[in-house]
Amino acid sequence: MTLTEAKRALRRELRGKRLMLTPRYRLSAANRVAIRAQSYLAPGRRIAVYHASGSELSLAPLIARALARRCRVFWPVVPARGRVLGFVELTSATRWRVSRLGIVEPLGPVVPASRLQAVFMPLVGFDAAGYRLGQGGGYYDCTLSPLMRRHARPWLFGCAFACQRADAIPREAHDLPLDRVLTEQRVWRPAR
Repeated sequence: MTLTEAKRALRRELRGKRLMLTPRYRLSAANRVAIRAQSYLAPGRRIAVYHASGSELSLAPLIARALARRCRVFWPVVPARGRVLGFVELTSATRWRVSRLGIVEPLGPVVPASRLQAVFMPLVGFDAAGYRLGQGGGYYDCTLSPLMRRHARPWLFGCAFACQRADAIPREAHDLPLDRVLTEQRVWRPAR
């Protein structure tokens, strides 16, 4: 089995587990993840979030807590070309659109990831070493990998249901480890 095939099979398996969760459990899990994230939500901190797609863990409770704590909250925007995400700050005047990929995005001035202090990102799977299995588009890896050797870089948080943990994520040289993974059961600190 090739690495691509292994990733595809693991995505299918983990998405299946995620789909089995009830709406009530999903809501409870999203609230528990928001509680676990609050120590990282300081006034003025520039954080990136995401809009849950399909069966991904919702960040709505985390976003509400971040705004209540006066964090500056940014939303990813997919570029017209390439794979480097930009980020738009959410304000009371934010207007929205649906992107070419069918993703809800805000309209506004775009800032690079280098301006962020924390990135809360979705994932399909994660392992004890902190490696993330994403959707497969490579947007977060392309966006964040140039920042990883910098002294001041954003903290990378994966947000997931505990059932998305795998024994090992098949990885390539460009795959980035996360600093933390937040689940409804605990905060995972990668063993590296």
